[in-house]
Amino acid sequence: MGEVRTKAPLDSPAFTGTPTTPTPPGDAKGLQTTNAEFVRKLIAALVGSVLEPLDTLQELADALGNDPNFATTVLNKLAGKQPLDETLTALSGKSVDGLIEYVGLRETISRAADALQKSQNGGDIPDKDLFVRRIGAARAFDGAVIIGCDDNPWTTAEFIVWLESQGAFNHPYWMCRGSWSYAYNKIITDTGCGNICLAGAVIEVMGVRGAMTIRVTTSHSVSGW
Repeated sequence: MGEVRTKAPLDSPAFTGTPTTPTPPGDAKGLQTTNAEFVRKLIAALVGSVLEPLDTLQELADALGNDPNFATTVLNKLAGKQPLDETLTALSGKSVDGLIEYVGLRETISRAADALQKSQNGGDIPDKDLFVRRIGAARAFDGAVIIGCDDNPWTTAEFIVWLESQGAFNHPYWMCRGSWSYAYNKIITDTGCGNICLAGAVIEVMGVRGAMTIRVTTSHSVSGW
């Protein structure tokens, strides 16, 4: 009985002194009894795998900001980041043209390409006659236009046909002046008040084709031509 009392019980024994056990291998996963040496090796392996500035627990704690809820803090930070979703995936690796298509700027760029440039001061308007007509402005057609290309007689009807061909009836007010070449400008002969030489004449047209006023100002009327 005395020898039995010197033995530890099998159920929850309480050891005294410095009991020792065999050190399990490093890959032990079962229910083996571990000892201080085994634990020390695992901690050394864990600490040894980090960067040199973090090779002590204090340095590791400092690096984490002594935050006891570091994992939660990191998750909260990550929750506020832009997710790598289908939008970023779709944009990844796209060309400039592809990015324009994706964000829907194609129509905007097309409109900008078709816009008038301020620095041109109207010089890039493709159809100036139509532009003047649309805004209802007066049209100063030409300051030295050749009217008819010769000095043969014209009737008033022929003169009106020429005005129409020049777009004179498309505007509220249209005007031009004939060049001073007598050989290249017509003479209207059926006015009943003398011949009208269109060389150097100022011609003004007000109104549309069916209801217009035409005023021709010349330096003189010519009779007998």
